[in-house]
This record gives sequence, C-alpha cells and structure tokens, in this order.
Amino acid sequence: MISIRATANIIVVGGHPLLRDDKKYIRVTITNTGDQKTTITNLVGEYYSTCWKRLLRNPDTLFVVTNPAHSSGEFPYGIGPGEQWAGSMLQSPELENQARKGFLFVGIDHSSSKRSVLQRVKISKRPKMEAHNNG
Repeated sequence: MISIRATANIIVVGGHPLLRDDKKYIRVTITNTGDQKTTITNLVGEYYSTCWKRLLRNPDTLFVVTNPAHSSGEFPYGIGPGEQWAGSMLQSPELENQARKGFLFVGIDHSSSKRSVLQRVKISKRPKMEAHNNG
C-alpha cells in the first residue's frame, strides 16, 4: 500500500547555490505503508476540468514527469516497507491555473498496481493585500 502527499508552493532554500532558484514546485512524497517492496516507475499527473470528468476518469490532460527535480532517486526506484521517496515538479502557471479552476492530481505509477496513486493538488487564490493604516 502506498501513501502519498502532494504539497504546492514549495521553494528551494539552502544547499548548493546552483540548486537554488526563485521557482515554485509541487513536492510529492511517497511512503510504502505495506509489507512488500514495490518499484516506482513514473511521476504522473492528471487534470480534469469538471467533477463529472473526474468521476468518469476521463482526464483532459495526462502527463508524466521524466526527471523529477530534487528527488530521492531516479526511476525505476525500489521502495521497501516503511521507506519514502520524494520528488518535485515545476509549478508552472498552467498547473496553477488547472489546480485553481479544475481538478489537478499528481502521483506515481508503481509495480504493485495497475492504477496510478494520486493526490489532488489545491492552490488557493492569492489573498488580496490589504492596506494598513498606522495612524
């Protein structure tokens, strides 16, 4: 069994200066909560413009991330019971728009299942800056 967490708006701080940038990422963390080893084969995504398309599993867009940024290891990646893998994908304006207007899911394909393990990515609309009166 696989547990998944997807977190948006991640920035890179610290570490080697060449690895830092001003970009935002979607970070995907996978934990093998089962009792057998599995192999992660792909970092994937699905976008649905409506809830009906999601219910019918009829995505508008399917994508694969071939080289996840800041990852725990390259694919295929074996993950034993209790172990984790993490990787990131660039949070492009297109993905932000999909997460805000529809249903954006990211996750993995692995050797123990024919179906992708997915987690919805939610990116809230930016709050409006309020002017503060100090007087």
